Amino acid sequence: MDVLRQVFQKLNQDAYISQKDFSKNYLLKSEHYYSMLLCTGREPSMSALVNLGCKLKQRHSL
Repeated sequence: MDVLRQVFQKLNQDAYISQKDFSKNYLLKSEHYYSMLLCTGREPSMSALVNLGCKLKQRHSL
């Protein structure tokens, strides 16, 4: 969970994104996925982490 929080904070500093945008566009999950993780303390799914890694790699190569 710490990795997601750090990535979200960094993206939010660089270019404001909402939790909803982060969930949908970086994790490729429902718009409330990230806020659900924060509220429940659950760990992100493996697919969410893979999606995030792919999106960051794609963003970095641009």
